[in-house]
Amino acid sequence: MKLEGVRDKLKFVPPRLNPLVLHLARTLGPLYVRSVLGLRIHRPEHIDTLLQEYQQFAGGSSKLIIVFRHVHVHDAQVLFYTLNNLLPNYARAQKVRLTNRPHAHFLYGRGVPVWGGKWLEWIFSRLGGIPVHHRKLDRNGLDVMRTYMLQGKYPIALAPEGQVTYHNQIVHELEPGFAQLSLWAQQDLHKQGLDQDVRIVPISQFYQYGKNEQEKRKVLLALIQELQAETGMEILSGDTLPKEVQPILIRVGADIFSKIEQYYSQNFGISIRTEGAWECSRRRVDGLVDALLRMQERHYGIQHPPKGLTPRIYIVRLAGWNRIFVQGNAVYSQESPLDKSLNEYLAAEAELYARHLEVADLLAYLHPEYALESQDTNRHIEFLLNLLDAVNRLEGGTIGQRRQPRPCQVSLQVGEPVSLSNLRTHIQPGSERTMRKLIVKAVEQQFNEMAGQEHQQVR
Repeated sequence: MKLEGVRDKLKFVPPRLNPLVLHLARTLGPLYVRSVLGLRIHRPEHIDTLLQEYQQFAGGSSKLIIVFRHVHVHDAQVLFYTLNNLLPNYARAQKVRLTNRPHAHFLYGRGVPVWGGKWLEWIFSRLGGIPVHHRKLDRNGLDVMRTYMLQGKYPIALAPEGQVTYHNQIVHELEPGFAQLSLWAQQDLHKQGLDQDVRIVPISQFYQYGKNEQEKRKVLLALIQELQAETGMEILSGDTLPKEVQPILIRVGADIFSKIEQYYSQNFGISIRTEGAWECSRRRVDGLVDALLRMQERHYGIQHPPKGLTPRIYIVRLAGWNRIFVQGNAVYSQESPLDKSLNEYLAAEAELYARHLEVADLLAYLHPEYALESQDTNRHIEFLLNLLDAVNRLEGGTIGQRRQPRPCQVSLQVGEPVSLSNLRTHIQPGSERTMRKLIVKAVEQQFNEMAGQEHQQVR
């Protein structure tokens, strides 16, 4: 382990789109997604809808926000490849001439370069990315987003689920920020006397670990063997899978949950309520995550945490960052040696506590019943990947070291565009809160429908 201690202020990194960097990313995109990421990305269903929306945006008749599911660590790369490679290829095949080659200004979590490496700041910035904070007012980011919505050469793209949710077919609660952004864009257009619609295009991704059932069961067996080697548990007596794998998954999941509970109760003195060591359920996961968060909330002195596991995770992460990164206008170099040493200790301790938060962050999205009550082998694979990731987080890893079976087939669907002008006709003027709820509901409904349709295709 390497503890860095106090780090420089976590500054806002403005987008500095560089045409050469964007050209290289577009050129190397196909090789990167196939050879480096091991992904086979297929042309989206209803890609013609996406093309039409880009044409309208390029023609100046609308402003465009692309919202996409966030089920996988590689979602941004998948969307980049789709917009910058697949969409132009489709346009050429349809003999459609585009004013600008498609691209988008992606919003990304400010914490991504923290676990992924500072070099990502440089890449994201040169590709026009805009950093955002969760649960923290960032005036620089808000101003940049509003400016780019109004004047940007490319649309905005973001994941309203906020973080990776790890399940193809569970739509997590959407954060309303994207709806507020679209409303601000509409307000700014009206102030300038521009009669342009603001439109939101939902896109859903689906990851398959194998082309057929035989290939999927091979992946499943490999993951069980890897989990067996990593944990020392005796899961299989041989090298073959039984026809029914749910009993194995239940036992493995329950054993891993028990191991986590024992580790924290014995070494950190926290009380975790559970029905029994045999249980493998969301109820048990909730109790475990709640206990881990309560431990950290006590450590950071968070007396009134928000409701919901995900908002609590955001607040705890922010509390840790406040100790790791120099805050406000403080000049670290001018502090006394004693103050520096004390702050270094707090920062190193916060880095260690961030390991516990990584475990809670993964488990907060885990739904065992999603896999255990289904015959879908792809769901079983997702469950094992999440269990392996839980082990990885306990060992000090991050989402960047998450296991990714290769090759992975990625299918996409483009949903029906949401028009703010059309939604306005259903509410009274000035009802911004109602409008925001309508926007979120419209996108959420499409995400759920597309997730269900994708499942039908797989089966």
